[in-house]
Amino acid sequence: MLRLSMSAEEAKIALSEATSFMVELPYIEQGLSIATRREAYEAAIGWKLEIFSNLAREAVRLAGVQPTLVYVTGGTAKSPIIRKALLDILLALKDEDSWLSPSRFLLHCPLLLGITRRD
Repeated sequence: MLRLSMSAEEAKIALSEATSFMVELPYIEQGLSIATRREAYEAAIGWKLEIFSNLAREAVRLAGVQPTLVYVTGGTAKSPIIRKALLDILLALKDEDSWLSPSRFLLHCPLLLGITRRD
């Protein structure tokens, strides 16, 4: 089971940079492999993204301030679908006079760790 989990993690990381990936599963059956596509991964995690987005919005609401710095970490931070979800949240929060630059933020972006305030 651990090897299968590691293969799934490998595919998730690969699909952050590529649109498809061949998962090799010789430990299940010699020569067994399965083709995966980013679209399938995105569909599979869609419900988790909704939870993630709601938590991010709630963190901003509880902070009571517009974010000036958002930290994300973890391998999934490179995922295009995670980046898009974060960008959507940030753009919804961004006002015309805000210093926040979503494009700058996304260069460094699946876990929202904190929101800070500029004094």
